[in-house]
Amino acid sequence: MKYVALLRGINVGGKNIIKMAELRNALEKDGLSQVATYIQSGNIVFESESTSENELSQLIAETIQKRFKLTIPVMVKSASYWHEMIEKNPYLQEGIPIEQLLASVAHSGEAFQQSTDVFAIGLPDEAQLGNEVIYLRCVGKYHLTKLTNAFFEKQFKRSFTTRNWKTVLKIASMLDS
Repeated sequence: MKYVALLRGINVGGKNIIKMAELRNALEKDGLSQVATYIQSGNIVFESESTSENELSQLIAETIQKRFKLTIPVMVKSASYWHEMIEKNPYLQEGIPIEQLLASVAHSGEAFQQSTDVFAIGLPDEAQLGNEVIYLRCVGKYHLTKLTNAFFEKQFKRSFTTRNWKTVLKIASMLDS
């Protein structure tokens, strides 16, 4: 099966440096196949016979710890999940410009408890809950929004990592190739 792994907080501001070629090699040595990466921010597409996203997350996190001496949150999602996540983005139906769209992907866990006031702090930016994803519409720059990974982690008590919609679509095309 094909999967996406998203690493949180690597190669940002000169911290948590991981070279993608070294990461690909390490992951293939540890049993993943057809490992491909996209840009330096920790987007990985790979194949595995395993069907457990949690086991794959743990394998990748352990590989990073062992090889690079870093503790990095890893979110693994199946190719089918990724495509469904794209299809269900409510902002696509509203015709919002792609430059304003992002997805904050959650580490696997219990379904979100819907709360209408969770995102009131983010105005003028907006967010809507999906299946282990929060769809974001950021009117300005992402680094200026209050709807950050840290905000969502406080609300939902689990790790998140955010990707802009162009990256989300690029990962989908990698899954299809």
